[in-house]
Amino acid sequence: MADAAPKEAQVPYFTREETVSGMRVAMPAAPSMEPGVWWAIIVPEECAENARNILSELPFEITTIPDVWDTQPAGASGRFGVWYRVFAVLMLACILYAIVMALIHTP
Repeated sequence: MADAAPKEAQVPYFTREETVSGMRVAMPAAPSMEPGVWWAIIVPEECAENARNILSELPFEITTIPDVWDTQPAGASGRFGVWYRVFAVLMLACILYAIVMALIHTP
């Protein structure tokens, strides 16, 4: 939807995929939603207000500073997102435990 709206309004734009690690690439042929990945629509400065008005009518939040977990649709139950966060915290705890144990048992 975000790709079609500026095209229909004949607003010049460029789409790209950005990751939490800072990598920025042109929009892939088959983009996938996952934590830490979001998409940006780049427009010339003189078209920014027009593009913002067009995109504000779409059913998603427009932001210039997305969060890692912004891939979840607004109003969703969040069940998958909660489990993903629990899994991420458990993995982080396991990694920290392994590092501490390695430091303790170092001769």
